[in-house]
Amino acid sequence: MVKAKNATKKEVIFNNCKLVGLPFQDYTPNLISIHFIKSELYLFSFNNLKIKATTFDTCKLEQTDFTNTDLSTNPEQNRLKNAQFSKENAIRLLTHFQIDIN
Repeated sequence: MVKAKNATKKEVIFNNCKLVGLPFQDYTPNLISIHFIKSELYLFSFNNLKIKATTFDTCKLEQTDFTNTDLSTNPEQNRLKNAQFSKENAIRLLTHFQIDIN
């Protein structure tokens, strides 16, 4: 179980982890960057977070909420099943495919 409320770490790395049901928006206001490597995230919420420096490298994300999140991730490197995105972030995901939407 992760208990990191009011954590003072500036960088966190989750490598080969399975994380379930963590409302990350409660734990990350002091974090500068978070890195997920070969990890599985289920029922996560990053709602309303500024996590642009966060990376997802070969991860599986299911039922994860990225609504109103400042985020950049590569959809080709990560499985994003039932993830929720704001329209702005959904369009931002397309930049990895070099698609221009006017």
